[in-house]
Parts: sequence; C-alpha cells; structure tokens
Amino acid sequence: MSWDLWIDYLRTDGEGLTHGSTHNAAPGVRLLVGQHVVVGNEDADPAVARVVSVGDDGVVLVAVLPGPVDGNRSLLCDQPATT
Repeated sequence: MSWDLWIDYLRTDGEGLTHGSTHNAAPGVRLLVGQHVVVGNEDADPAVARVVSVGDDGVVLVAVLPGPVDGNRSLLCDQPATT
C-alpha cells in the first residue's frame, strides 16, 4: 500500500503529534487541516492520521490513529484534494 504522506513515526513532540513535511507528500496530494490521510514509510505499516496543522515552512503535524488502515478506512472519505 502506498501512502499520502511519508513520515518517521519516531518524530513526535510532547503532545504526541508526529512531524512530517509537505515535501514528503505523494505527488498531487494537498494536505489540508482536519482531513485524514494514509501515512507511512518503508520500514513500518501504514496508518491513518488526521492532519492537525500545515505550517508556512512546510512542517506538517499529524495525529496518527491506532490500528491498521483497514480499521480506519471509513475516515478516508475526506481524502485531501489532489491536483
């Protein structure tokens, strides 16, 4: 399975949010606050995450939901718009 946003699951802050970058979004994906996206990397299973913020500097904060993508697939109906 591919992902909308590559993240390093270990890059979390004190609030439990995972840090990513708009530069690591899949081609054509626009990251919008409040929407759910599939996140992942080559070394871990993908997951669904809610976009919490997208900074002008390209820093993306997401809240990774527990469980596999299949368990949260219904949240993906609000996928980010693609260009």
